[in-house]
Amino acid sequence: MNTRDTLLNAALQVLEEEGEAQFSTRSVCALAKVTAPTLYHHFGSADGLLSAAIAEAFAQFLESKRTAVQSADPVMALREGWDDYVRFAAARPRLYAVMMSRVLDDAEIPAVDQAFALLIQRVAAIAAEGRLAPTVEG
Repeated sequence: MNTRDTLLNAALQVLEEEGEAQFSTRSVCALAKVTAPTLYHHFGSADGLLSAAIAEAFAQFLESKRTAVQSADPVMALREGWDDYVRFAAARPRLYAVMMSRVLDDAEIPAVDQAFALLIQRVAAIAAEGRLAPTVEG
C-alpha cells in the first residue's frame, strides 16, 4: 500500500472511531506512522485530507452498491439497495454522519452523483415495468 492510501485509510479509521469533531492530522499521522509534512505533501491541508477521505468513503459505498447481488425484480432490487444503504449507515455511523454533512453542504463528490444515478436507474426500471403509479396533485 502506498503512503497516500495509508493516510486515507488512517483518516477513515479516525473518522469511524472518533467522528469529525475529534479528527486531527496528529491522530492520522500517528496511525499512519508518518510525519505531518508527509500528510501535507499528499493532501495539502487537513481539509484536503478530510475531503479525500470522504470521497473515498463514498467511492467504497458506491462500489459496494455496484457489486451487490440484485434481485431480478426491480422493486426488490430497490428495497435491497435501501437495505444496503441502511446497513452501511448503521455499521459506520460516525463516518456516515460526516459523509452526509458534506452532501448537505453541497460538496462536489462524483460518487454521490453516481449513486444518485444508480437510484434513478432502479426507479426507472420499476416504471418501465408499469409498476410505478405516482399521482400528481395540482
